[in-house]
Amino acid sequence: TYAYISANGAIISETVSMNLGYHANPRIVGICTAIFVASVLWLSSLAASRITSLFLGLKVISFVTVFGSFLFQGGYSILRDGTSSTAGTSYFPYIFMGLPVCLASFGVHGNIPSLIICYGEREDKLLTSVVFWSLLALLIYLSWLYCT
Repeated sequence: TYAYISANGAIISETVSMNLGYHANPRIVGICTAIFVASVLWLSSLAASRITSLFLGLKVISFVTVFGSFLFQGGYSILRDGTSSTAGTSYFPYIFMGLPVCLASFGVHGNIPSLIICYGEREDKLLTSVVFWSLLALLIYLSWLYCT
C-alpha cells in the first residue's frame, strides 16, 4: 500500500505541475491521498466498493477509447508473423512469457480471502466470480495484445 500511495503522490504532483504550472510536494500529495483513502474506508466499505466500481468502469472506458480503433487494423498475418523476413521466427513462444501476467492480473492471491468472506459457504458463487473475472481479464489482455 505504501508503494501505491507514494507513487500516486509523485504522479499527481507531476500531473498538476505539467498542466497547471503549480508544483505540489509529492509527500504532501501522498499524505492527502492516504487520508482520503482512509476516510473512505472508515466511512463505509460500501463506499470503497462503489469507488472501486467507478474507477473500474473508467478504466474499461479508457481502454476501449484508446484501443478500440486498433481492433479493425490488426490482421491474422501479423499475429502469426506470416510476413517475417527471417525464416523460422515466430511470436508463438512469447505467448508463454505473457501467461503469468494474464493469470495474476485478476489478483486472485489477494482477493480469494475477501471473496470467501463475502460469499461464505456458497462455493458456486465463489467459483463463478473467479472464473468470470479471470476470463474478463484474459479477454482484455488478448484485445490489448491484438491491438498492439
